[in-house]
Amino acid sequence: MLAGTGGTEFSSTYTLLTGWMTGILGRIIAITFIIVGLVAGVMRQSIMGFVVGIAAGLGVFVAPNIIDGIVTATLPIL
Repeated sequence: MLAGTGGTEFSSTYTLLTGWMTGILGRIIAITFIIVGLVAGVMRQSIMGFVVGIAAGLGVFVAPNIIDGIVTATLPIL
């Protein structure tokens, strides 16, 4: 068995969670992060709250693709 090839019993859970993160729920969470960051930025009179909100929202939405790319990466055989 190669590293990273087991764990088929968790595939349905992984599919469910990635579906949530890249679907409507993930978009709602991302928008919520952006709105909270915008409000925090206005309250503190700083753009950093908005930047953190954008980064968190983007991170939630894109994280499953990044994780898939890292975990399934292969090296060519020379």
